[in-house]
Amino acid sequence: MKKIVQLDETDYNELLEKANYNEEMIEAKAKDLYLNEGIPTFKILIEFEKDYYEIIEFNVRYCYLSEDNKFYNLPYEDARKICRYVETRIRELAISQFGQQINDINLWNKRLKLLRNWKLKFIGLTIFGWLVAIGLMVLCLIK
Repeated sequence: MKKIVQLDETDYNELLEKANYNEEMIEAKAKDLYLNEGIPTFKILIEFEKDYYEIIEFNVRYCYLSEDNKFYNLPYEDARKICRYVETRIRELAISQFGQQINDINLWNKRLKLLRNWKLKFIGLTIFGWLVAIGLMVLCLIK
């Protein structure tokens, strides 16, 4: 059973202000924790076929900058920029190193898929032909 409580407008506005203030404090604290304690990651997806792929994930928990034998902790955004740069460079490197082989593998995978489709079509056509032949034989034997 629910209770219905009536409030004055001033009491309602006071409670609403406190709720908004708490919400702002929670968002500010969460943002601060995320900026200071966030873990930037980058993933490398290696996809060979539809059924086989591998994801390599790197978590950059502590990212430091070294200058004059002193280490400075990098903020989250800077670490995330480094992760984005590494992702693009690794992808470019893989394409430049293995581009032709990847294209050839993809070409042969497409041809194999096309061959499998045609094989299934011919098997279906063969079965349909045998069913028609058997049906004609049955019709001839019944007459």
